[in-house]
Amino acid sequence: FVLAQTETYNVEITNTLGQVVKTFALNNLQPGIYNEAIKVTDLVAGIYNVKVSGKNTQGTEKLLIQK
Repeated sequence: FVLAQTETYNVEITNTLGQVVKTFALNNLQPGIYNEAIKVTDLVAGIYNVKVSGKNTQGTEKLLIQK
């Protein structure tokens, strides 16, 4: 993902029912391009939405977990 400004971003992973299954914060990231590894061993196989949100921005991507 690409960040435009320095701030703390929240990451929220939801299942297809819209239930939040995992959340965490990325603190004080500088502007730039990031590739963040997410530990998903505790999640079952399926399709999830990953929402990254900051003070003035947000984005959502799909995540497919196959086991």
